[in-house]
Amino acid sequence: VAEVRELRVQPGDRVTRGQVVAQLDDRDLAARRTQAQASVSAAQSGRASAEADEESAQAGLILARASHQRIEQLREKNSATPQELDQATGELRMAEAAVRSARARLAGASASVAAGEAASRAAEVAASFSTITAPFDGIVTSRLIEPGNTASPGLPLLTIETTGAFRLELQIDEGRARSLHAGDTVAVDLDGTKEGESMTGRVVEI
Repeated sequence: VAEVRELRVQPGDRVTRGQVVAQLDDRDLAARRTQAQASVSAAQSGRASAEADEESAQAGLILARASHQRIEQLREKNSATPQELDQATGELRMAEAAVRSARARLAGASASVAAGEAASRAAEVAASFSTITAPFDGIVTSRLIEPGNTASPGLPLLTIETTGAFRLELQIDEGRARSLHAGDTVAVDLDGTKEGESMTGRVVEI
């Protein structure tokens, strides 16, 4: 939803594919895009922090395993007390829990980055809609909205008709019909065309 800032064509104007025909107020769309990009940056920073925490937890786990193994071996030789083994076992379990927690935080941070990137892409697409272009060559037949009005999804701004695919059916008297033959080229004037302009058509069937 955005305010129509400018309409550059009038009924009867010829337009070419890609020509800018309307411009919407893009300040809100641009703000959303900036906000989405900032969210992505924040999420990426969060993921980097989570990755560092996970690496630290992994290092702690390696150290705890080595210490536990050493105390176990000493205990088998009666060179370590049961309390020392219990402490080493507890530290190992804590290190394992720290790794699981760090991995969970990293998964959440990665999900936040993915969601932020999707929102950023959506904001980029929405921002691109602020410039309205003609989808094909044709003639503007009507303006359905004016500058200052609000444009909404599904609400047409203009009607453009192609000039290359009209089928015109007419009833003509028998006398004139005798002078026409399939394949003949005829001039056609339509409402909405500029003065002095006309289109040509080919007689398909009589």
